[in-house]
Amino acid sequence: MSKATVSPSTTEVGFVHGIYSAEDLALIPGTRWLVTSGMASDVDQGHLYVVDIDTKEKRDIFPTDGEIRLDTNEYGDVDPPDLEDFSAVGVGLREGPAGVHTLYVVNHGGRSAIEVFEIDVTGLIPRATWVGVIPHEKGVLGNAVAPLPGGGIVATNFMSTDDPAAFDTVLAGGVTGNVKEWHPGAGWKDVPGTECCSANGVDVSPDGAWVYVNSWATNRVLRVSRDRTPVQRDEVVVDILPDNIKWSVGGRLLITGQTSDATTVFAGVHSKRTYDVGLKVLSIDPETLVVDELLSFSEPDGFGTASTALEVDGTIWVGSARADRIAYFRLQQADTSTG
Repeated sequence: MSKATVSPSTTEVGFVHGIYSAEDLALIPGTRWLVTSGMASDVDQGHLYVVDIDTKEKRDIFPTDGEIRLDTNEYGDVDPPDLEDFSAVGVGLREGPAGVHTLYVVNHGGRSAIEVFEIDVTGLIPRATWVGVIPHEKGVLGNAVAPLPGGGIVATNFMSTDDPAAFDTVLAGGVTGNVKEWHPGAGWKDVPGTECCSANGVDVSPDGAWVYVNSWATNRVLRVSRDRTPVQRDEVVVDILPDNIKWSVGGRLLITGQTSDATTVFAGVHSKRTYDVGLKVLSIDPETLVVDELLSFSEPDGFGTASTALEVDGTIWVGSARADRIAYFRLQQADTSTG
């Protein structure tokens, strides 16, 4: 294997192996556990994993050891996912009472939908129970999901599965998708002003007034007002293909992505399991949209196609849409306050 490069050079690099295609991560509130998605591939089905951030122990919590218990009051008479065709992509976690939380998972396997799980952390190991599903509208290719304060969710529509020219439009930088909003009993609606090329990661401000969405193929991060007329939309250009976006310590946002271009990444991920392309983790001020680089990493023939990052206690955890592991980077000069 070729020598890896990392910046800052003082960064400690480690991996937790056996976690396949963890496109997204979330920290389970009040615990030392991360929950990760796991996309399906030609060698294994999709999964949900948890990782102990202290011991680096990992567990497969769904489908292995997972349960099915439909909440008909909330989601109606719906079918569980096909466990042999389950493919977990983006995740969003809503904190609940007494150690029982709600996890929203974008599913590309068998159906385009948001699968809803109960994550119970009252025992020694978190347990996942599927409780319902929020189907996407026809033609929507979901990518990321985030809970809204007070209820409901937002989710990205990367591009239309009904449009045979959608991939070409992505590569040309044209508008292919947007952010959609869902509430129980009301269904889906578009979030005005979020129309963009390849809408990827999404998150919302704590008060729900702003939506932050990554336009992957055009190297842009968008901040769009929600429930305001006229809509305010601001954009900032970054030097990566920005994938997922997550809140971090100090009220800033972390943006993670690939140091490449859309054409090269599409070709790479279709040719082999791990596409070896460098990654960067950026920090962005949600008010000023000033961007700072926290981390860059490249490991030829190894970890690549980074898609998400979380910061916990000065360590940045990074998931990948194509790798057989997740990475963690200890920033020696970082603020070590609890994330």
